[in-house]
Amino acid sequence: MDNGFQAGMSYMDNHFDKRISPEYLVPGAKSIITFTYNYHTEQSLLNSSYKISKYAYGRDYHKVIKRNSRVCI
Repeated sequence: MDNGFQAGMSYMDNHFDKRISPEYLVPGAKSIITFTYNYHTEQSLLNSSYKISKYAYGRDYHKVIKRNSRVCI
């Protein structure tokens, strides 16, 4: 963040404390498990002059992941 690697996405500064310590996100947490999630969709954009990123065609992947995950403590 200090080096400007967030590519102008100023919202990345929001809740920075939760990004550096899992304790701020989940009390008692000591580690974070990171994973990848393929949210590819076969849906395609109709002929249009607008260009939309492929990941934006389907449901918001934040909501999909949250709905399909479980927190184990």
